[in-house]
Amino acid sequence: MSGAKAKKGLIKQKTTEESNQTVNDNDNSPSENEGAETLRAVRALSKDISDLKTELRKEFSQFKEEFREVIKTEVEKLKTDINQKLQDIARDIQSHSTRLGETEERITGLESENFELKDALFHALKEQKTIQGKIVDLEGRSRRNSIRIYGIKEGAEGSSMFKFINGLLKTELSLSDDLDLQIQRAHRSLGPRPQNDATSRSIIVNLLQYSTKDLVLRTAWAKGIRYEDRPVFFAHDFPAEINAKLKEYKEVKRVLKENKIRFQTPYPAKMRIHWETGP
Repeated sequence: MSGAKAKKGLIKQKTTEESNQTVNDNDNSPSENEGAETLRAVRALSKDISDLKTELRKEFSQFKEEFREVIKTEVEKLKTDINQKLQDIARDIQSHSTRLGETEERITGLESENFELKDALFHALKEQKTIQGKIVDLEGRSRRNSIRIYGIKEGAEGSSMFKFINGLLKTELSLSDDLDLQIQRAHRSLGPRPQNDATSRSIIVNLLQYSTKDLVLRTAWAKGIRYEDRPVFFAHDFPAEINAKLKEYKEVKRVLKENKIRFQTPYPAKMRIHWETGP
C-alpha cells in the first residue's frame, strides 16, 4: 500500500510538470501542436492510473490473504481453547455424575436402614411399654396388702414402729384386742427425714391378709382418725405411676366430695361414680 501511494505522488508530480511544459510550449509553439501534446499527456496519465490500479489490486489481494491467515489462526486457536474447556467441563460433569450416583446409593441405603431402624424402634417401644405395664402391675400386686398412713409426726413411733402401728390401729380404729393384724413390715417411706416438723414422711404398713387391710381402710375412712391433734389419712400403697394417674382425678374428686357424691377409684387408676340411679 505504501508503494501505491508513492506511485500516485510521482504521477501527480509528472502530470504537473507536463502541464507546465505544455503551457511553455504553447507560448513558444504554434497552436496546431497543442492537441498532440495534450493527447500524449492524457495517455501517459491513463497508463499511470492503470498501473496504480494494478498495484492497488495486488496489494489489496496480499492484504486480504494475510488477514485471512491471521483470522484463520485466531479461530483455530479459539476452537482449540474451547475444545479444551469443553473437555475439562465434560470430565468435571462425569466426576460429579459418579459422585452423585454414589451419593444416591448411600442415601438409598440409609433410607432403607432408617426404615428398618424405625420399625425396630417402634417394636422396641411397644415391647418396652408392655414390659413397663407388667412391671407396674407386678409392683402393684406386691403392694396389694400394704397401706400408707399420712400425718403421723416424725419420731412419734419411738423405738419400735411395729408396736406403735399395732397399738395405733387397735386403739384409734377400736379394733378387737383379739384381732391379730399380722403386720409383716412397718416403716417410714424412703428419703431423708424432713427438717421441718410440720411435714413428715408417710408410714408404709404391710399386712399378711388382704381382708385385714380392707377392714383397716374401711374403718379408718368411716371414723376419720386424728392423732396428737393432727388429721391422719389412710390410703392404698400404689406404685408411683398409678399415683401420678390418680392425681389427674384430684379436682374431680374435690368437686364430688363438695357435692357429697359417692365415688370410688378402683385399681389401677379408674373412677367409679355412684349416682342415685346407680354406678
